[in-house]
Amino acid sequence: MTRPLVELRRVSRHFRAGQDVVRALDNVSMNVAPGEFVAIVGPSGSGKSTLLGLIAGLDRPTSGEVWVAGRRLDHMSEDELARWRRRGVGIVFQFFQLLPTLTALENVMLPLALAGHPDPRARATDLLEHLGLGGRLHHLPAELSGGEQQRVAIARAVANRPPLLLADEPTGNLDERTGQTILAILADLHRRGQTIVLVTHDATLAALADRRLELRDGHIHTV
Repeated sequence: MTRPLVELRRVSRHFRAGQDVVRALDNVSMNVAPGEFVAIVGPSGSGKSTLLGLIAGLDRPTSGEVWVAGRRLDHMSEDELARWRRRGVGIVFQFFQLLPTLTALENVMLPLALAGHPDPRARATDLLEHLGLGGRLHHLPAELSGGEQQRVAIARAVANRPPLLLADEPTGNLDERTGQTILAILADLHRRGQTIVLVTHDATLAALADRRLELRDGHIHTV
């Protein structure tokens, strides 16, 4: 049997809100197989982004275990997590999170350079050209449309060929037509074998997934 790429074992994440405890996730267990495309759906505030943050090693559970590619993230130090994220995971955010003073090309080159890639410029150029941005390499994020910025963000996320791609509402800040472009890119990545876990309110995007999971009241349900 193939070992899961992502495995959450009885994971809870609780937050203090004054005198109250908010149970964003409550004893959640889930697996994601290599090459699988999983969509996490659910109402606002249901814990979807919290779940993604735990899988990305950006947050730690209150209890339980988070495993990605055979490594237990909740036992790693912050330095170990930072090194792991360089190659272990790519993340696409709703609001792009590009560095505003770097060009499109430089934004994609940066994670490659940090990971010690032998030719960051060539790899970044190839990715951006593949995504239809060959004529926008030297533009700053403010000079790009929302769809162009998100394509740069996707290129940056997959630059180091991470085994896992996480996407948090990747079409949520885009119009419908531009969102369709992002849908096509994610579908193509999946066809090429990329493991994807995404959070979305977009029913069309969720329908691309092999499996849909719904978060309600801190618990996970198969849709």
